[in-house]
Amino acid sequence: RCVALHTMEPSDNDLQLLLDHPHSICARCVALLYIRFVERPEKLWSAFEEYVLDDMSFAVMGGALPGPLPNTVGEYVESLLIKEKYFGTPLPRLPVAVKRKLEEKLAPLPQYRKRSQANRRILNQFREKGTPVEICREGAWLRGVVMAVEGSVPSRLKLGVMLDADKSEVLAHLGKVILRDGGGGGAGSDSDSTRNRRRSGRSRSRSHGRRRGASPDWSRWKGKSDDRLVKELREQVREDAVCSSGKDYARKPIGFMSGLALKRDVGTASTRLREEETYAPRQVEHRRQMTEEEEAERRKEMRDREIQDQEKRQLMQQLYEKYGSTHNAAKPQQQTQPTVLPGEQEPEVLRLG
Repeated sequence: RCVALHTMEPSDNDLQLLLDHPHSICARCVALLYIRFVERPEKLWSAFEEYVLDDMSFAVMGGALPGPLPNTVGEYVESLLIKEKYFGTPLPRLPVAVKRKLEEKLAPLPQYRKRSQANRRILNQFREKGTPVEICREGAWLRGVVMAVEGSVPSRLKLGVMLDADKSEVLAHLGKVILRDGGGGGAGSDSDSTRNRRRSGRSRSRSHGRRRGASPDWSRWKGKSDDRLVKELREQVREDAVCSSGKDYARKPIGFMSGLALKRDVGTASTRLREEETYAPRQVEHRRQMTEEEEAERRKEMRDREIQDQEKRQLMQQLYEKYGSTHNAAKPQQQTQPTVLPGEQEPEVLRLG
């Protein structure tokens, strides 16, 4: 189906309809794969940013998942950006600088997905206008209050949040929002927890955040820092590269004419036939590339040669008329019979016809 899209050359509106198809996850994946092949590397993130946290599940296809497919569309998009192959087919190679920027964007995604699932379970709290929250923008946490829930796309829920700093309203994905207590901030990140433990010493305060021996409350916990997540992701990518058998990038396919010129173990007749098919089109192409001056010169040479041939034919006609059989046929009428002396015999003449 992706090959069909290459042939059809869909417009931006047609491609957007496939990307946001409400029922067919297969159509959405085909459109995403098409973008991965045709879009320039530096524009991939702007094209995929909206879909990396999409929660539409592959389970809607019915039955068990066929093979190592990801769980959601967001994970499918992440695999297109971070992996070098798509089911054994090499994907277009990304420059190193672009790849490092993508790693910085992709590293926090697992935390965002876990937080999105946790926030969906308590979505009613976010529907209350004025709920104090914190949102993550470019790695920084900003305070604000919830204004509304934007659910035009059910698989990508967002919150309209008014920031406390400048009273501006922004949209934030549900996975980038944590609940904030009325008097303070959220539960904090790993780095915040470390500083708090150093300050409090042996004091133990109960918190809604991460507890020892228990899973964290993702609705209130900021999680690990982006720098730590990027470091872990790059270590994982490096480990996968060392354990793999090698990199295999797509080669440029051999053209039809170049394929005909390849040496093969065939007979003389087949070799001659291959040479005729290979070099004849090149001669035709060369004739097409002749300039107008060369064409005019060639026509002039043909006219001169035709004039010379005509003069030669006229000269030959004159010689034929002067010395040919037509001129000699009249002479025997003027010749006299040879005289025969007395006593001599006439020569015998054999007449035919």
